[in-house]
Amino acid sequence: MNDQASPAPSPAAPSSATPSATPAPVHARADTGRGKVDWSGMLPETLGGIVLDVLKLAVFWAIVANWYAIAHGAELTTKIKVCALGVSAVLVLLWKVYLALLEAVGTPLLGATYLVLGAGACGLVEYFAQTAIDVSESTQTRSIVRVLGLVFLYPAALGAMALKDGKVAESLNPIGLPVRPSWFQTLWILYAKEVRTFFTTAIPYIVFAVFMVLNGLLFFALVRYVSDPKQEISVSAGRIVFENFVFWISLIVICPALTMRLVAEEKRLGTIETLLTAPVTDVQVILGKFGAAMTFYATMLATTLAYIVILAQYSTEWDWGPIFSAYLGAFLMGGFLISIGTAASTITDSQLVAFIVGVAINILLYAAQLVSSYATNPTLKTVSHYLCFTTHCSELNRGLVSTRDLIFFGTSIFFFLFAAVRGLESQKWK
Repeated sequence: MNDQASPAPSPAAPSSATPSATPAPVHARADTGRGKVDWSGMLPETLGGIVLDVLKLAVFWAIVANWYAIAHGAELTTKIKVCALGVSAVLVLLWKVYLALLEAVGTPLLGATYLVLGAGACGLVEYFAQTAIDVSESTQTRSIVRVLGLVFLYPAALGAMALKDGKVAESLNPIGLPVRPSWFQTLWILYAKEVRTFFTTAIPYIVFAVFMVLNGLLFFALVRYVSDPKQEISVSAGRIVFENFVFWISLIVICPALTMRLVAEEKRLGTIETLLTAPVTDVQVILGKFGAAMTFYATMLATTLAYIVILAQYSTEWDWGPIFSAYLGAFLMGGFLISIGTAASTITDSQLVAFIVGVAINILLYAAQLVSSYATNPTLKTVSHYLCFTTHCSELNRGLVSTRDLIFFGTSIFFFLFAAVRGLESQKWK
């Protein structure tokens, strides 16, 4: 039967082979911009999608409301909260529209995004160099800042090429800047896998429990402190919660505990070879693991909001501005310490060694504050003061959000993630 039927469909053989080739045009369509916008994909289909949309809305609401309160020197009234909620809903909707268009248009739209953001960042750095008091007073510092601003013209140029031609030659993109939407889709898959691992294994929950116990004790001490009529409260609750020795030491130990298994466990189990030979880049692997660790850390940090909310209910004078900036500082400090732990996890196949190395680096950076206090050399004093992450968090805990602190955390996280990528890349040569 099979031998007799084979000649009949032979004219249709080319058409039968056509479906096997359909994945390539679909993938190319997503990257070159010949697809159709799927607006129905904007609606969440699962409970996880709904939760993710709610989290996006909450994050945007906090950013918009806090920005308005700080910019106008006003308290968070009901009207401001409602208006911020409306603006946040619009931002979430615009983000979904952008993702839907990116899925259909592909590389040209992503190139336009790089062009706009790169040129805008370069312009903002130039404006900062002209107007910032601590920069404009020094000609040398202003020149350095301007040169750093020119770096953003590189992604802007790549974006212009992608917008014009629909692709960028690999020879023109030596650092592997992602200019295809499929790059981000792969990154999302790796990130989702790592998040599931964090929330389905025992060690992160043990770390979570230790974090909650320590912060519960801090909250108890805080309540005893603020309820004592003999005490004169002159600092904000954010400084009391986040600017203390116990909280900093707990993060110095907890963050390496979260990251010690990220790459070291892959090496120990022998799955690192499979991961490195898969069609993914080292940058995608590191960013996926770092993002998952940051998600779990943010979940832990969000639980402390319950303490702040309780205090706000019984406080006669309350300002949410320093609270939000204090949480921003705690989040950035966690990202800084987690990036260090991620880099430490790439240099060994032992989780214990990765944990010890991460803790040791964190302690050395924390001890820079002592060097700054006792150093007599002006250069050493300035450098050690800048390298100590607690000094930058202290400014944020006071409600002072400065570009100096944001640049420190941003560049430090980038440096250690770059070191992690290079550490993972070195495995290919072993």
